[in-house]
Amino acid sequence: MPDYGKISWKSTKRTDAKATTNNQVDALVEFCKDKIPVKALLKSCSLFIEEKTQLHDTHQNSIKKMSRTPFLATFIVWTKEVASLRTELLDAAQMLIEHSYIGITDSKKSAWTLEDARGFNHRTVLDAIRSQNDFALFTREYLVTTYISFMQWLSNETHGYIERLEDPDLVRARGRAFEYLRFIKFLDALKEKEQLVAKLLYFGGTRFLDEILDLQVENIDFEKKMIQYKNQLVSYPGHVFSDINALIGKKTRGQIFLGRQNAPLNPATIFRNFKEAALKIGLEQSFSPAILILNV
Repeated sequence: MPDYGKISWKSTKRTDAKATTNNQVDALVEFCKDKIPVKALLKSCSLFIEEKTQLHDTHQNSIKKMSRTPFLATFIVWTKEVASLRTELLDAAQMLIEHSYIGITDSKKSAWTLEDARGFNHRTVLDAIRSQNDFALFTREYLVTTYISFMQWLSNETHGYIERLEDPDLVRARGRAFEYLRFIKFLDALKEKEQLVAKLLYFGGTRFLDEILDLQVENIDFEKKMIQYKNQLVSYPGHVFSDINALIGKKTRGQIFLGRQNAPLNPATIFRNFKEAALKIGLEQSFSPAILILNV
């Protein structure tokens, strides 16, 4: 048994990993001498390293200068280079500025810069747009698409300094049998209360209609954007909670979905309204709420 109270000063010689690597590289260069002369090959390697370093330094200096650019200025450049080619896109760009969906100044009234934009969660802008019920549904969606188009352009132009923005609603809809654009058309044919039911089904995983209609105000966590069902806590887009808030008003307890005379909303009413909306946009007679939760 080893005596752990004593010290053995025996040392094992370690291999110099860098030296080993250098030897392997030298051997590789020697192996290639029949293809390119060694001296010419090594000179080309040095030139590539020099240019690579210079390119990296130039890029870093450009990013440093660019980071101080007002975010609004980058939006104007995008408008000139991209949005100006299409009238409807130019109109949407103007709406984004008019309704304060483009960052202009911070809380201290200083210019909101590209550096500020880099550390910002731009999905909050998309939720804010989708929560604007004064706009028609398709107008909201077009504004969202416009903002994403701008942000993706900005990501490309800054070589990834600004992270590429994806539409979180589209991400949630991936795998759904009922594709997203048809879902938006369906929503547009519904009244606000039925729209909320449809969103809770579509974005809620495998929820059932009865679960949705039984929801209580107490089940809603507005801060964390979560809804507690019987056996599962489910996250939803922020605009869903804006819709819930608009429906319940100042109510702090009790059932969310109510019908006539404040009675619980009847599932048959939802079935009927969903079917009428589906027929209005050309869907099949067999359409039912269950279609909203099917995956491919």
